[in-house]
Amino acid sequence: MPVTTIDNRQVNYVYRQHDGPVVVFVNGLTQNTLHWVDYQAFLSKEGVSSLSVDLPGQRQSELPTEAISYTGLADCIAGLLDHLDIETAYFVGLSFGGTVSLQFMLHYPERVTGLISMGGS
Repeated sequence: MPVTTIDNRQVNYVYRQHDGPVVVFVNGLTQNTLHWVDYQAFLSKEGVSSLSVDLPGQRQSELPTEAISYTGLADCIAGLLDHLDIETAYFVGLSFGGTVSLQFMLHYPERVTGLISMGGS
């Protein structure tokens, strides 16, 4: 799994790049990138790019030493998108990931093509 450093934290992700639009999958609190494998495989067959990320503290990403706000997690995603040269994307967030996706949309509306928030508050 690729890893990069965002805000001095190692962040793991899976990026399947194609010519189509990008869909970003944001995990629930206890989930990880493995949750989205089948979805990413399906989208790949359709030529759609997809990105899933283990936010700080999830699966293989670095455990934070202090609390990170939802805005801080949205900033982490923005940093990852910058790293991958992704300008805009569709977002799919589940539970905790739905809330993070909503925060991302509030702070970076120009980067959100569409949003599905399942169980986010």
